[in-house]
Amino acid sequence: MPARIRVNSQLPDPGSGRKSVPALRRTSSVSKSATPPTPPERPTPQRTTQEKFSISTTYSTITARALSFQSQFLNGVTLLQLAQYGFHYQP
Repeated sequence: MPARIRVNSQLPDPGSGRKSVPALRRTSSVSKSATPPTPPERPTPQRTTQEKFSISTTYSTITARALSFQSQFLNGVTLLQLAQYGFHYQP
């Protein structure tokens, strides 16, 4: 006995096999309540005072550091290189 094949005349749905994506709701620009909710109580941060100390600006520029080596005789390195690397001479 031959097998019977049933033919469906309807075409498959082009969107079949795809999951539907829920529509996104727009956020309302109008607040739902007239008074905004109050934030939870948080302790007030306390500032700690630390001793202040002064920083000398005498050798803060490359020129000032290079001039500190003015009377020194160095071999293999220039005064400018030492100053650029942050060194200074303090007798």
